[in-house]
Amino acid sequence: MNDSVVAEIVRNQRKLEGKRWLIVLMFLIIAAVSFLFDIATGPAMTDTLPVGEVVNVLLGKPETDEMNRLIVMDLRLPIAVMALVVGAALGVGGAEIQTLLNNPMASPYTLGLAAAAGLGASAVIAFGGFGLPETVAVPIGAFVMTMLASGILFLFASARRFNSAMLVLVGIALLFLF
Repeated sequence: MNDSVVAEIVRNQRKLEGKRWLIVLMFLIIAAVSFLFDIATGPAMTDTLPVGEVVNVLLGKPETDEMNRLIVMDLRLPIAVMALVVGAALGVGGAEIQTLLNNPMASPYTLGLAAAAGLGASAVIAFGGFGLPETVAVPIGAFVMTMLASGILFLFASARRFNSAMLVLVGIALLFLF
């Protein structure tokens, strides 16, 4: 390759990198607006607060109404923050599954993990949560069954000459098993 071809490739890569950052910035702005909208509207969208009031509460301005401060800081903000954290964790987990299996179609559904979680949650709802409150027992049941399915997948994956395509097939079999 001569220098002009290399320079053209580098120039094209820099253009692509600039576009990527623009897309990331756009999605961050959308996430911030959605975050503020979520806090302003609340879960039932019946008692909405003005966005300006929400921003004033988040910035800690003293002229905000005490009731609005309590609603935003104690009720709506923790839920909105948890929604962002859980959404990010699910996205990272899905990307990790796709990367490990080198398969862009791989997901917790194709590996049978989502079905196992559903079975665990359903079993706790149907048969009881061993004396625990349902809000605690249902996620524990889902987690335990997901870990069981993950263990089965791990056992198959640790076998010799077992590639990612076979692992996806075992995951689909687990999907129908659960």
